Amino acid sequence: MQTNGIKKIGDYTVTRILGRCAQACVYLAHNAAGKFFAIKDFNNPANLTAEVVNLTSFDHVNLIKLYESKADGVHTRLGDYVLPCTYAVLEPALGGEIFDFVATGAFPEPIARMYFKKMMDGIKELHTHGVYHRDLKPDNIFLGSDLELKIADFGMSKNIADMVGTTTRTRLGTEPYMSPELLAA
Repeated sequence: MQTNGIKKIGDYTVTRILGRCAQACVYLAHNAAGKFFAIKDFNNPANLTAEVVNLTSFDHVNLIKLYESKADGVHTRLGDYVLPCTYAVLEPALGGEIFDFVATGAFPEPIARMYFKKMMDGIKELHTHGVYHRDLKPDNIFLGSDLELKIADFGMSKNIADMVGTTTRTRLGTEPYMSPELLAA
């Protein structure tokens, strides 16, 4: 299994890469007790802030769970080299990205409706607490091993309390999924 040469992140033993994005690499790893987690290893320590701040207060079935974060963590690479890193320990969503299911047309309409409702329940929870995801797309919506829908990747999220007196016309996110208003700006 590919691990980018990383054996451990903090106290977690890396098993394999789950995915990559512009800001981080996500690994499947386990603790000493054998429990599995998704470890999001950030390229830049500043990228950890939004993810942690906007996920810390949630415990909702349709939002990925944050267990811990470290701004001053370490990697242990093959050859026992130790390097600094910044990471978040998240609930693993091993059922895959919704994108993979949508692309193959795998969901009959009643199942698609059920998952749409679960996605809206997660978004409602975020918005009730003033958090806006700002990069919601099929690649950031996962299924847990129990096939429960999980909204993930809060790296571009914002809390409305931080935006008082500002507009949200910053061009962030993935262009094919951006609103027409942002694309026109």
